[in-house]
Amino acid sequence: DDFVLAHNVASVNGGNGNNSFNVNASITSNLSGGNGTDSFVIADTVQLTGTINGAENNDTLNIGSYSSLVTLNLNTTGANGINGTTTGTPNPVSGGFSNIDLFVGGSGGNSYNVNTALSADLTGGAGSDTFTINSVLTGSVDGGVGGIDTLQGPALSNALLTSAAASDEFAGSITGVSGGFSGIDTLSGSGTLTGQNTDASWVSSAINSGSYATGGNTLTFNGFSGWIGGSQADNFTL
Repeated sequence: DDFVLAHNVASVNGGNGNNSFNVNASITSNLSGGNGTDSFVIADTVQLTGTINGAENNDTLNIGSYSSLVTLNLNTTGANGINGTTTGTPNPVSGGFSNIDLFVGGSGGNSYNVNTALSADLTGGAGSDTFTINSVLTGSVDGGVGGIDTLQGPALSNALLTSAAASDEFAGSITGVSGGFSGIDTLSGSGTLTGQNTDASWVSSAINSGSYATGGNTLTFNGFSGWIGGSQADNFTL
């Protein structure tokens, strides 16, 4: 079912099957998916005064059209996904969300706070996004294209860089995010940082911090006490 919502409705329940909820105007309602794969799409500047419950299966909260800064707090694990809250001006979902598995951020910048061990995939937008991993994330982090995207948090250690794309967007693996990361410009963690198997330059800026450059792209990093070059030529300036 495809629900296009622009007026107040006390509650909308998608029932069985795959459902798409498109909130195109600021309304008051409580939205609930069923046992299918559901998508909840909030238009730019729109506020849903109420709650979103993805219910069963793999469900998405999509604020990809949002052009202002939004913070998403991923607080607890529900029966079939993640429970948490959003904040911002405006606030996309005033009453919070539950049982969500995939999050898509907007172009105005997003701040994701993973506050408990959970399973989810996190995606930023065209703005500058920050992913703070306070507990282990079973899933992936994608900063998106554009902006300066930061992956940080006390649960992160021992990173391996595998590729870099235009505009300083790096990808790799790191303990604390099981599915790895992509589209990241700034990386903070502990333990070791291992570079790609390409020619690269490492330049220190402070204790356990510096920059890593390869192929015209530069990653800023912090907190890694061991730096390990790849299989090609590495130049270290300490």
